Amino acid sequence: MIPFRNLAEVFTPDGSRLSLHEHDGDYFMKLNGRQLMSSTSTTSEILLADKACLHLARRLDRRVLIGGLGLGFSLKRVLEMIGKSGVVHVAEVLPEVVAWNRDLLAELNGEL
Repeated sequence: MIPFRNLAEVFTPDGSRLSLHEHDGDYFMKLNGRQLMSSTSTTSEILLADKACLHLARRLDRRVLIGGLGLGFSLKRVLEMIGKSGVVHVAEVLPEVVAWNRDLLAELNGEL
């Protein structure tokens, strides 16, 4: 049996515990021990990014604000959709989550 590995954790401003886990190549984020998101189920993040970017297709000044980085799937999809000429801002409260994406989750989404 392959164990779950606790990769990192941080406490949020309200005192909740946010943790990052890996199991057999899949990644999970939990809040107070309850699964919040995973790399095995990314459809909602991708569809949300698609819906947000649809109206930008014909615009030259493509700008998107993403609230929360999570596992980075929404950001990855937005970057794919708006191209290099667009601007994306991510409002992430926890710098640790940004570091997790850079250091521990790079194989999921590449360099965001």
